[in-house]
Amino acid sequence: MPNNAGPSSSKRRLLASVATSILRYGGPAWTAALKLQQNRRLLNRTYRMTAMRVASAYKTISAEVVCVIAGLVPIEITLSEDSVCYNLRTTSTQSNREARVTARDDGDESSQCL
Repeated sequence: MPNNAGPSSSKRRLLASVATSILRYGGPAWTAALKLQQNRRLLNRTYRMTAMRVASAYKTISAEVVCVIAGLVPIEITLSEDSVCYNLRTTSTQSNREARVTARDDGDESSQCL
């Protein structure tokens, strides 16, 4: 997608949500692989490109800033939250919604997953 013309912002966000879903698929299974810096770098590079297209930004912008401008949660935070929710669902009787609320409330535990 070009930066100056092309699809509208809503269409870009829709494509970003599809790309995020693809990146999140099976995330709890390969969270251990994200402990390696090289794997995290590859994942962040892909997600940064997605966020750059949503924000129509150029490549001189940092990953954190472009996520804020695009309104996207950084992928490492999302994957760590998914991992915590998966672990809570498999070890307790919490529903999906309860596990997600617990993972968001407990920021310390979710940051330890990656």
